[in-house]
Amino acid sequence: MVRIAICDDIPGQLELEEEIVREYLNDRGLDGRVHLFSSGNELIRVVKETCFFDVYLLDMIMPEVGGIDLAKKLRDMGDEGKIIYVTASSDYAIDSYSVGAFYYMLKPLSVQKIYEVLDKAMKEIKEEEPLSINVKTKSGLKIINTDDILYIDIVNRSLAYHLKGDDSVEGMTLRVPFMEAVGFLLGSKNFVTCGNRVVVNVENIDSVDKEKVVFKEGSMLFPSKTACASFYDKIKEIM
Repeated sequence: MVRIAICDDIPGQLELEEEIVREYLNDRGLDGRVHLFSSGNELIRVVKETCFFDVYLLDMIMPEVGGIDLAKKLRDMGDEGKIIYVTASSDYAIDSYSVGAFYYMLKPLSVQKIYEVLDKAMKEIKEEEPLSINVKTKSGLKIINTDDILYIDIVNRSLAYHLKGDDSVEGMTLRVPFMEAVGFLLGSKNFVTCGNRVVVNVENIDSVDKEKVVFKEGSMLFPSKTACASFYDKIKEIM
């Protein structure tokens, strides 16, 4: 599933871009979610509390945080999402290179151009997506498809990967803190912390409430009430 964030302080422009992007996802048969933000600060807050987006459509001239500064904040957080500027001004085109912008698009919008740019972005995202990880276990090396991971927690002082099909893989004894051990996954758009000792793959979630996480295949996760309530508050921003 692809996640797209659109940020523009003009409501009409925000709705127009949303309509075009939703039509694009439908026309291309892509599973995607579109999230709207009326300010850069709001976008940064959601990214900090949840996870990165795959694609950002950003206005350049906005109050509080402009498009360049917004992108710098995202990059400083380690976000490598595709940043597409949609703006009425060509004045910042050169500056956009400093934040690794994927494309600089001038208003008024061309539906054909948006489709072309999004096609290129989707192609790159697919090529960059990690498909598997290697896990050292007592019985040898196991290769796990990241799409198959439901959640990761600690079992017997080891990382335990709980997978689709009621399967699980237990790694070697942890020699570093949990968050450090799973840090390579937290940089992904799909994995979100649930408390201090669980990481959940949001791609495989069917529903969440303040007591449990229900996965698409039917299995459930019951974190502590505090952890689940906090996770629910985070995840509702991106579900």
